[in-house]
Amino acid sequence: MATPGDTVRFMFLQKNHSVEQSAFATPCVRLANGVNSGFKPNPQGDMATAPFFDVPITSTEALCTFLSSGSTTNQLLTFAFL
Repeated sequence: MATPGDTVRFMFLQKNHSVEQSAFATPCVRLANGVNSGFKPNPQGDMATAPFFDVPITSTEALCTFLSSGSTTNQLLTFAFL
C-alpha cells in the first residue's frame, strides 16, 4: 500500500516503455493532465543503466496506470496503487 509521501519508482528494463495514468473505469485511456513518463528506451535491457520514472504519492485516492507501448497496451497491462 502506498501512502501520501511515498514514491513509486518504475524501472524500464526492456525495449521502449512508458507509464501513463488512466481512470479506473477506462484502464488504457490516457487521463488528461495525468502522470506520463514519456517513452523510456532501454534497447540493450541493461539493468545497471535502466531508465526510471518516479511518481510521488500525494493522495489517498487510487492511482490507476498502464504501460503505453505498442502491443503491450492491447494486452491490458494495467495496475493501480491503493
